[in-house]
Amino acid sequence: VVAANLLAADAEAPPDREPARRFDDAVLTRCTFTDPPVMEGGPTRTELAGDPDIAWVTVRLDEVPRSATDELGPGLLAMAGRRTTGLVVAAHGVGQRVDELSHAVALAIDGRVPLDVLRRQMYAFPTVGEVVGVAAGRLAGALSAGGE
Repeated sequence: VVAANLLAADAEAPPDREPARRFDDAVLTRCTFTDPPVMEGGPTRTELAGDPDIAWVTVRLDEVPRSATDELGPGLLAMAGRRTTGLVVAAHGVGQRVDELSHAVALAIDGRVPLDVLRRQMYAFPTVGEVVGVAAGRLAGALSAGGE
């Protein structure tokens, strides 16, 4: 399976399993464990620049209660979505605990989770993860308003 993925070959899947995926089909997240950590999921802002179908929003980490309870310091999560699909295509963050958002970002992008579902999700309180819901709500507004 690994060789098939590396070679981008289409493997025939048994009837009880989904077809094999290629590595270039998967959303890869990246975390740099600096102080503060940096997290990236999906294409970079530069790769998406100039695409009129893309909108970005940015949410400061101090907009969610966990930032205050743990005195996390400054940080942010930037999230991009595509107007034609209404789906998240990328998210990048910097700040204490943003590396913990990498799984949610990968699942949102790869799973094609609608923004409304991300927005309404009941995130554990208080956690940094709540910033995903705030960003999803703002991104839904930006996509429908036609803003950057």
